[in-house]
Amino acid sequence: MSTTPRSLTPRRSAATGAVLVLVAALAACSNGDGGGSGGDLTYEDSPINSYFEAFNVMGDMSQEEQQAFYDERDRKTEDLVAQCMADQGFEYNPQSSRTTYVGSSNEDGPQWGTLEFAQQYGYGAFSWPGQEEMELQEPEEWVDPNQDIIDSMSESELTAWQEALWGAPQEWDEDADMEEYEWNWEDSGCYGWAQHELEADDPWTAMNSLYEDPRFAELFAQMGELYTKAESDPRMADLTGKWSSCMADAGYTFANPNEAQQSIYDLQNGLWEGHEDDPEYMGPSDEELAPIKEQELQTAVADFTCQDELNYQQEQLSIQFKIEQEFVDANKDALEELSAAAQELQK
Repeated sequence: MSTTPRSLTPRRSAATGAVLVLVAALAACSNGDGGGSGGDLTYEDSPINSYFEAFNVMGDMSQEEQQAFYDERDRKTEDLVAQCMADQGFEYNPQSSRTTYVGSSNEDGPQWGTLEFAQQYGYGAFSWPGQEEMELQEPEEWVDPNQDIIDSMSESELTAWQEALWGAPQEWDEDADMEEYEWNWEDSGCYGWAQHELEADDPWTAMNSLYEDPRFAELFAQMGELYTKAESDPRMADLTGKWSSCMADAGYTFANPNEAQQSIYDLQNGLWEGHEDDPEYMGPSDEELAPIKEQELQTAVADFTCQDELNYQQEQLSIQFKIEQEFVDANKDALEELSAAAQELQK
C-alpha cells in the first residue's frame, strides 16, 4: 500500500466517456474542411451534432473571453481557499492564475489537414505553426506567494498546513483499478471545499448531471458504440483497405491512418524511455530528433497523399453520418428530450 494526495479531478462516468468517444471520433473525421480534395461535408453536417448544440456552454465566446472566464474562476477559487485556510487558523496567500486554458488560433501558417501542413509540420508532433514565436517569448518567472510561509514552518506544521489545503493523504492499492476511485470534495481539503462552493456557478455542472440522468443512460450507452460500429462497417473496412494498399505502394505498412500517426508519437515517446527517473535528463538531442522528424514529414505526406487520392475524409464522414442518421431515426424522441433538457439548463 502507498499514500498519495487526493486528486482534485473527479472520476468521469461511463456515460460521459461514451459521449466523449463519439465527439472525438466526429472531430477526427472533420479536420480542416473535410480533406484535401475540397469536399463539402464537415462536422456541422453530423446528424447527431444538432442535438448537442446546447451542450456548448461557452456559446460564441471568443478565446479572450473564455480565458477571462477561466481566470475569474481561478481567482474565486483561490479567494475561497484562503478563506477556508484562515477559518482553520492557517495563513494562505491566493495564487494568481498561471494557466492558459485556451490555445491561440493559427491564422498565418498552413492549416491542419492540408498538404502544406504535412510538408512543413508532419503531424505536428515536434513542431507546429506559431511554435517559433512561443519559444522566443521570455517565460514569466513564477514565485509561490506562500513560499515564505512554507519555509517558516516546522515539518509537523507543514504537514498540517498541506492537509488542510489538499486533504489528508489516502491509502490506495497500486494494483487496483483507478476507475474504482471516487473523488469526494469533503476529503480534499480547502481546495475541495472551494470547488464544491463554485459548482453552482460552473456552466458544466448542470450539463454533467445529464450524463448521470437515468433517463438518458441507455441513449449514451448506444452512442458510445457508434464509433466501434463505424470502424467495423464493411464500407469503412473497404476504404481503409484501399488506403493501406496505397501506403504500402509508398513503402509503409499501416492498417489505418490513426496507426500511421501513432507510429510517430510512439517514436517520440521512445526518446524518453529509460530517463523517466533522471532529473538531469533534458530531452533528446537535435541529432536524435533529426531522423524522426524527417520520418514524420515523409509519413505524413504519404498519408495525406493517399487520403487525398481516395477522398478519404469525405468518404469517412459520409459513412459515419449514414450510421448516425440510422441512430437518429431510431432514437429521435430520446435525442429531442436530451436536447430540450440541455436547453432548459442553459436558461
